[in-house]
Amino acid sequence: MLPQKSKTPMTSPHILVVDDQPDIRHLLSMFFSRCGFTVSQAEDGQDGIEMARALHPDVIVMDIQMPRKTGLEAVRELRTDPQFAHIPILAITAYAHVHVPTELAHAGFNHVLFKPIDFGVLQQIVTDELAAHVPEHAAQ
Repeated sequence: MLPQKSKTPMTSPHILVVDDQPDIRHLLSMFFSRCGFTVSQAEDGQDGIEMARALHPDVIVMDIQMPRKTGLEAVRELRTDPQFAHIPILAITAYAHVHVPTELAHAGFNHVLFKPIDFGVLQQIVTDELAAHVPEHAAQ
């Protein structure tokens, strides 16, 4: 189910997708675009940090295992910057271990989703985070 559009004009929420696998980036970008979001893509943690600083997205969805800079390293660096203190950052990982959610929460991720991705859950989390952190998008 796609979020309903508000009748008042507003910019669409901006999602930054950070994943080293082109197929996953494409899949997530298509999903978020169909939900009415503006989407940007980065292929690793280092590019994700640079794009986040340049674009100031409303939500960041980030893989954990990536070259150059992992998702853990990237989120830790972003969380040291005050402008990213309250931006929702979601981890998406194939590494399903009992301690992973706690470790990722301590690193600065708001939520952890495991691959394969449940798109209904992903959409609900993003919608809830936007409502909580980006007031002009609460009506969507």
